Amino acid sequence: MGYRSEVVVRFSDNAVKVVKKFYELDKQIKELIDDSEDSISWENVQAIYWDHIKWYENDDEAIMAFMDMLDQLGDENYGMIRLGEETDDVGYYGCPCNFDMYVERNIQW
Repeated sequence: MGYRSEVVVRFSDNAVKVVKKFYELDKQIKELIDDSEDSISWENVQAIYWDHIKWYENDDEAIMAFMDMLDQLGDENYGMIRLGEETDDVGYYGCPCNFDMYVERNIQW
């Protein structure tokens, strides 16, 4: 079964063009993006979202390639938040605040 996360990444307009090239050229990145929850339309991509994904940054080659791509974009060109199963397992990457991204916790009943 494994440890699962929820992951959202948003990109600047310029970064979308670069991500599209990585998508076209890198099979692992393409497969990872194709496994996201929403189908990608490169003309108006807002975000890439995965729910319930095994996001192992040090053990999964596709995720390592994706994270390397993000490093090449530069922090100001994307925002990413990863929520793990544990309540204190939250990862922030890039500049999520530049893309109006934040974590909100509440109790629903």
